[in-house]
Amino acid sequence: MADDVLVRVDVSALARWDNMIAAAGDKAPRAIRSAVAWTGDKGRTQVKRALVQQTGLKFGFIGKFIKVKRPYVNPKNAGDFSFSYEIHGKGSDLPLKYFRPKQNKGGVRAYPRNVSTLYEHAFMGPRPGVVAAKLRGHVWKRTSDDQFPIELQKSGINVAEELVKGDSRKLFLEVANRDLPDRLTHDLLRLL
Repeated sequence: MADDVLVRVDVSALARWDNMIAAAGDKAPRAIRSAVAWTGDKGRTQVKRALVQQTGLKFGFIGKFIKVKRPYVNPKNAGDFSFSYEIHGKGSDLPLKYFRPKQNKGGVRAYPRNVSTLYEHAFMGPRPGVVAAKLRGHVWKRTSDDQFPIELQKSGINVAEELVKGDSRKLFLEVANRDLPDRLTHDLLRLL
């Protein structure tokens, strides 16, 4: 499986808040962690919305293919913390099962990248409208004139690759640059 990082947001270099961080003392890392996590989660939502448009996947399925590493602060060890927020894409070439396939007389129609595509001679069951339980909703195609072997049909879409192109990356960075400074100020002032 591929595993790519979309972007990292790291606030360790922000000098603008030195006085507030000094005044917050030991509680400052928790405020920074909170601000980065809040902003990162907001950015993740924008990334998921962009991936719906880029890939044709439903919003609820996107979560299966991305993994988030959130910032943390160890309350028992003041030196053990990370202020980075990471979004990792996982998966490989996704099966057509995730792209609203429907079998008809000519094959199977699915919507990768939100484009209606007919996969001729593909099938999901014995006839249109019937999905075979043994096939688990996947789209298959015979590789010869015989009944077997059959081959799983894929979409050509990899979420890990989609994360770093199109609007996904751009939207995450926009949210981070726009919202992180205000959220960090808010969380630090709440401590003071």
